[in-house]
Amino acid sequence: MRINRTKKLLLIAGSILVLAIVAVHIPKYNTTLWIGSDVDDLSALFDMDCLNNIDTTYFDLKVEIGGKIVYQTDTVDFNRYVYTRKDIPLRAGFHKIKITSESMNLDVEKIRYTLFDHYIVIELFPPSPEKDSRRARVMTGFMPFHFM
Repeated sequence: MRINRTKKLLLIAGSILVLAIVAVHIPKYNTTLWIGSDVDDLSALFDMDCLNNIDTTYFDLKVEIGGKIVYQTDTVDFNRYVYTRKDIPLRAGFHKIKITSESMNLDVEKIRYTLFDHYIVIELFPPSPEKDSRRARVMTGFMPFHFM
């Protein structure tokens, strides 16, 4: 008798847990997307050969999340500590984030998990000497985003 009762309670608790997980992942929540660069001089983001051909203050950038373009512009003007903010509706779960820029020769794909009330930060960095490639860091978190 007691074993059957314990099994029923475990089954009910497991069902409630599964329903709670499914309920959290069904609706879309507003996710804040922050895009910026922590570089003083934006010319550090480009090759020296390209500096004569392009305006270093403005460059193209495209951000895709889950195959949908959520941010695209030809004239991004990054200033240190001033990040571009965009609110996008996302379901909780894993998302493929793709960042591309032709003028920076950048093509980065990251997979990140988001829950409700999460934010996503995309930071662009100049080429690293050891890798000789541009970098983009993608971070997620719960607390309010503060610039460092």
